[in-house]
Amino acid sequence: MATSDHPATIEYGSLDEAPASGERPPPARPRRRARRLDAETLAWERDLFVGGPVAVLVWRPESRRPVCHVSPNVVRIFGYPAESMMDEDFHYMALIHSDDVDRVAGEVVRYLNEGRDAWEQRYRIVRPDGQVRRLYDFTVVDRDDLGEPRLLRGYVMDETEMLQRKRDFRTLADAIADAVWISAADTGLLYANPDLHRAIVDQAADGIVLIDAGTLRSEVRPDQTESTSSR
Repeated sequence: MATSDHPATIEYGSLDEAPASGERPPPARPRRRARRLDAETLAWERDLFVGGPVAVLVWRPESRRPVCHVSPNVVRIFGYPAESMMDEDFHYMALIHSDDVDRVAGEVVRYLNEGRDAWEQRYRIVRPDGQVRRLYDFTVVDRDDLGEPRLLRGYVMDETEMLQRKRDFRTLADAIADAVWISAADTGLLYANPDLHRAIVDQAADGIVLIDAGTLRSEVRPDQTESTSSR
């Protein structure tokens, strides 16, 4: 699946309707010249990523994943400037944590052999300063006219801080001496701290039917959804 291109031009004034019979035609308006959108739109999209935890990359579909394009903000995530990452001697796979690299490489080979056009992965990288960052990677295959992979285009999002906040919340909630749970309208119960589980067990000891997590998910009332609650 080749990636879609931005429209080369856009015409203004092409939807003008002809005046009804007998009506005086409106004064002629100067037709504005078609405006090329490529450079302007791409610059706008690029600027959306500059300050955030998301970077755009383009790789060649080779074993070491050489990089042929990156957005300017990669240094915030990877610790390497864009110029270094696009050097011919730089290999993306060398960034991936040693405990993750074989899995990631194997997944890419499998996805390409299966003919997939896109996939998602999660893995860790090690920055040159030794920091370990956790990334979400969404990749799309850019194919040539024969359907063979030409490039791998994608974006990576640094999830490190978000995952740390989740761990901090779980640590705090687990220590609270009250029942705490999180539920969502579409998926039901997402989290329950130990006190909630203890409360369920206590109910069972008192002769009340034990409600396990799967049942509790279906028992969450609509007014409790998409919220964090405590007893």
